Amino acid sequence: MNLNRISLRFLFSEKKYSYTNISIYISSLTFSFAIAVSLVVTGMSRAYKNDVELSLQSIEPEIRVTSLTNEYMNQFHIDSIYSELNNLSIENPSIIYSKYREEYVMARSSNTSNAFTAYAIESDPSRFYRFVDSIESNSDSYFFTGGSLLAKHKLSVNDEIALFNIAKIINEETLKATKLKIDGTYNSKIPVFDDNIVFLSKDHLEKIFDKKNLYSGILVNGINIKEVKYLREKFKNFPVIFTSWDEKHRNILFWLTIFMNPIALIIFFMIFLATIYQVFSNWLILHDKSNSLYQFKLMGVSNNKIKGIYLYISLSMLSISLILGYGISILFSYIQNKFNIIKLDPSVYILDQIKTDIHLLDFLQLSLFIIIFIAISVPVSFRVKGSRYLHNT
Repeated sequence: MNLNRISLRFLFSEKKYSYTNISIYISSLTFSFAIAVSLVVTGMSRAYKNDVELSLQSIEPEIRVTSLTNEYMNQFHIDSIYSELNNLSIENPSIIYSKYREEYVMARSSNTSNAFTAYAIESDPSRFYRFVDSIESNSDSYFFTGGSLLAKHKLSVNDEIALFNIAKIINEETLKATKLKIDGTYNSKIPVFDDNIVFLSKDHLEKIFDKKNLYSGILVNGINIKEVKYLREKFKNFPVIFTSWDEKHRNILFWLTIFMNPIALIIFFMIFLATIYQVFSNWLILHDKSNSLYQFKLMGVSNNKIKGIYLYISLSMLSISLILGYGISILFSYIQNKFNIIKLDPSVYILDQIKTDIHLLDFLQLSLFIIIFIAISVPVSFRVKGSRYLHNT
C-alpha cells in the first residue's frame, strides 16, 4: 500500500464539508506567512545586531585612555603609559597608539551653524578610524568632516568654513575663531557620528584654543585583552581609566540584548500558534475523511498504516507550507538587501538601513521544531477523534 499516494489523494480530493478546504487554504497561507515573517525577522535582528556592533567598533579605537579627574591628561601619566606601550609593542608589533585632543567647536557658514566635537590626533587618524582618508602627505594641516555636515552647510571639499571656540563664547563671552579649508569628507555609515564629529590637525585646533600641547588622552589599537589587563594593573594608582569600545557603548550593547529577547519570544509564540492552527486543519481532514479511513479499517488495514496515512497528510501539508514560507522569506530578503525598502531612523536606531542575514541553521531548527510538534500531534488527534475506527471491531 502506497501510503504517500493515498494521503495525497485524501488531501487534494473533494471534501465532504466545504469548510475543510477553506480551513486548509487559510492554515497553509497563515503558516507560510508565519514561517516567512519568523525567518525574515530573525535574519534582520541578527544582521542589525552585528552591523551595530561592527559600526561601533569602526568609530572607536580598541582602547581609549583618559583622565579620571581632569579634562586633560597629566603629561607625566602620558609619558609613563607611552613608555609601557612602547615596551609592549616590541613583543606585539601590531600595537599602535597616539595622543589625541577632544574639543567642542561650532561651525558657522552663510547657510547655518551647528556645534560638534573635534578630534585632533597626533598621528594619522586613519590608523584608528579606517573610514578617514590617510593624511600622511599633509599630517600638519588637515580638516575632515562627515559628508552630511557639508550638505547641511551647502559646501564642498576645498571650501572654507569658520570654526568657533564654544567654551570661550559661553564662559568669557568673547569670540575666538578661524577659517579653515575643508580637505575631505568621511562616511562612517553611522549618521549620528558623521553629524557630530570632525577631524582636525593639532595645528588647526590650536588656532582656535589658547592652551597648547594639551591632550585629552591616548588612543590604542592592536592590543589584546591580556595586555590591557596588564596596563590596568600597572597603572591602577594613576587617576586614569582604560575604556574599551564595548565598555564605552555598554548601554547600547545592553539595549541590543533587550531588543533581541522579546523578538525571539514573539517569534516563538507566532510559530506555536500557526502550528496549532495547522494541527487543527489536519484534524479537520481526519474528521472529513473519517468514513473512508473507517472503511480501510473494515478492509483489514492495520491501525499503524491508518496512522501512517494521517501522518503523511500532515507532513504533506507541512511541506507545502514550509516551501512556500521559505520561498517568501528568501525573496523578501533579496529585495530588502538589494533595494532597502525598510528604512531606519538613524537618530533612534543608529543605522539608516537594515539587511537580513538568514542562515541555513535557521531553516533547519525551525523545520525540526515544527516536524516534531506535528509528529506528536498525530497520536493525540487519533485519541480524540480516531478511536472510533482504530479500536478493534
